[in-house]
Amino acid sequence: MKEDNIKVFFTKHKETVPDDGFNARLLNTLIVLPQPRPRKDRKPLIVSIFAAIGTVLFVVFGGYDILLQGLETVGLIFSGSGTITPEIITTMLMTILAFWALIRFALRSFEH
Repeated sequence: MKEDNIKVFFTKHKETVPDDGFNARLLNTLIVLPQPRPRKDRKPLIVSIFAAIGTVLFVVFGGYDILLQGLETVGLIFSGSGTITPEIITTMLMTILAFWALIRFALRSFEH
């Protein structure tokens, strides 16, 4: 009921504004404006830079040796929870993250 009253009110009190060529001037201005340039996709560059930094940090801080030591001691988890060392936790975390990244990469590459 109220909606009908509102519609009636607005139709009765409708006013028109003279155009004076405003629309034509606006459209002429918009046509002359340059088109925006498409944005460049910089994802591969950013990923490559951070992968290189990560690889350098891994090599500099001896991550390979720590990773191998952790893999050697992963079997200790099954002998008891008191033998879990930070190397084992780090190795398991890195292995899980590596598998997760590999699976995610495979799924995304087959999507396209």
